[in-house]
Amino acid sequence: AIKFVSPSVSGVPDRICILPHGRIIFVELKREGGIVSPRQKYIHKKLRHLGVDVRVVIGMEQAMEFVREVCGEHGKS
Repeated sequence: AIKFVSPSVSGVPDRICILPHGRIIFVELKREGGIVSPRQKYIHKKLRHLGVDVRVVIGMEQAMEFVREVCGEHGKS
C-alpha cells in the first residue's frame, strides 16, 4: 500500500493498495472510534461514482479482515 497525499484535494483516502491484475483499492484508515469527516464522505462518494473501489477500515480488527480478504484473493504476495 502506498501512502496517498494530495496537497490540492483534502479528504482523499490514506492509502492506495495496488494489487495484481490491475486491481486498485483506495483505503481510508481510522483508529478504533475514528470517524469519517463529511469532506472524506464527499470525496469517497465521488470516487465510487467513478467506479473506484474505496474502503473505510476502522480499527485493527477490520484492518486484519481487509488484509485477509486481499491475501485470500491474491495469495500471499
